[in-house]
Amino acid sequence: MSWGSRRKTLYGIVIGFFVLLAFSVLMFRIFYHTPTCFDGIKNSTESGIDCGGLCAKVCYGIARKPVVNWAQSFRTSSNTVTAVAYIKNTNAGELTGSYGAHYFFRLYDKNNLLIVERSGIIDIPPQNTVPVIEPNVVVGNREVAHTFFDFSVDPTWIKIAEDAQPSLHVKIQSLSSDGTRLSATVVNSGLYDVRNLTLVATLFDVDGEAIAASKSLVPIISANGSQSVVFTWSQSSKPVRAEIIPLPALPAQTTGV
Repeated sequence: MSWGSRRKTLYGIVIGFFVLLAFSVLMFRIFYHTPTCFDGIKNSTESGIDCGGLCAKVCYGIARKPVVNWAQSFRTSSNTVTAVAYIKNTNAGELTGSYGAHYFFRLYDKNNLLIVERSGIIDIPPQNTVPVIEPNVVVGNREVAHTFFDFSVDPTWIKIAEDAQPSLHVKIQSLSSDGTRLSATVVNSGLYDVRNLTLVATLFDVDGEAIAASKSLVPIISANGSQSVVFTWSQSSKPVRAEIIPLPALPAQTTGV
């Protein structure tokens, strides 16, 4: 083969290489998609489909189901009760919460006959104790003997950034002797305003049994500010202790990784 022929062959190989390289890059850009936590594929650092690794969602089977510590109903009028359940977030240590968890209460009489069922939706913040409360449940003149609480489906757990969690505490509680009025001050010691804060107050008797509960919504507590709250009950009782638990709204969900 002459030098001219070899040179043409060499040029052809070089040109062919660059054409193939350009075609490969084009195909890669067309068909390759950056892994995300919402693509329905187990990829990147994920330990499951769109969960684990750098994704906010905790994989099913890794997260633990909440534990129902207790559930009770308290008479609030001649035909209504308030149903309350104390839930233990067993994933709180991993700073995880749940958006839009579906739950239900079932109230039974002493013969275990269903009186009424009430369902709802709650965001579970990353804290150990989460009260769930349903006021003004109509039961008529029937007496509630048993209150049952559970989740309709297992909650989906999401990792909540530590810096997105507010710093709240309750102080200066004042409880009237007849249990009809409870006041307190809620302090926001964080650097950001806290909005749409739900507070649940529960009264306990000398045996440590819950005897009344109520909730209140505080629209906003400014950063490094405080807000007074008052809970009232129409029926007197003999409480020896009151507990107020803040339930801050979860931060807006991000698009993930």
